[in-house]
Amino acid sequence: MEQKYESDLTRKEKVQLELDKIKSMKISDRIEYLWTYYKLWLLAILGIILAVYIGSSMWREATKEELLSIAVIGGDSMEQERVEELRTQLLTFIGSGSKKEKLSLDVAFPLGDDPTAVMKQTVVIGSGTLDLMICDADTYERYEEQEAFLEWKDVLGADYSTYETFIEDGKMVLSKSQRWNQYEAVPYNPVYVGVLNSTDKEENIKKMLEFFYQ
Repeated sequence: MEQKYESDLTRKEKVQLELDKIKSMKISDRIEYLWTYYKLWLLAILGIILAVYIGSSMWREATKEELLSIAVIGGDSMEQERVEELRTQLLTFIGSGSKKEKLSLDVAFPLGDDPTAVMKQTVVIGSGTLDLMICDADTYERYEEQEAFLEWKDVLGADYSTYETFIEDGKMVLSKSQRWNQYEAVPYNPVYVGVLNSTDKEENIKKMLEFFYQ
């Protein structure tokens, strides 16, 4: 008789009856019941929430203004805390404090002429998204021969004389910066920094130099 009565309920009444049943249970029984009979629904809801969260995070990141994109060759041995410390300090110094700004610091570039390492460097440089490369002498010379770097005189203009003591044979020597050396970022010396010819962020590059040298 009870089953017949329940079968005669409207959809809304059935839903209310189920809710009342769940509310009357102990918490442990409630969790077990929901997982047993509504597992797929719960997983679907969780999936939707996760997708919305990831999607919104990706959208916020994609709409941020990138102040600089920097690759550090041989920086893969750098402690993650040091990487984040350097990235945050550069972002704070160069940026305006807006949450819509970001700075990329990629240290996942192995040192040497291993084909895999060179391939990654080539792909990243070829994408045109990189502004600066911090590297060893061999790497610098390899890309300098390919005319991948801008001349520092062209980048700095009237400010060239300010940094002339840090430049050797046309190359900016980052290892002459005491501040850079404090991070112990790479296992080689000297350390050079080159400006990729695809950049349009010369003013932010000047601010980065100010951060390290002044």
